Amino acid sequence: MSDGVILVTGSAGFTGRHLLAHLAAEEPDAHLVSIDQRTPPWLPANCQHQPLDLLDAAAVRSLAAAARPTVVYHIAGLNKSDDPAAYYRINVLT
Repeated sequence: MSDGVILVTGSAGFTGRHLLAHLAAEEPDAHLVSIDQRTPPWLPANCQHQPLDLLDAAAVRSLAAAARPTVVYHIAGLNKSDDPAAYYRINVLT
């Protein structure tokens, strides 16, 4: 499907870890870029991790310009939070 760059946000979360494993198996010629503030517990050989706060718009623009992804899986988010403002910022605005 893709021999380009695949960017995955939220890659250290439950779904992100499984998505990275799936992409590594199904897209062996692609270069995977893992985006999360935390480092995933396992990274495929064809994957590079970039610790990044998605609320930092300048950093996101810079990474996107450098990586030039052909596919983006944006699965970062909070499933619960005691801070409604943070929940909104992360799940709606990013």
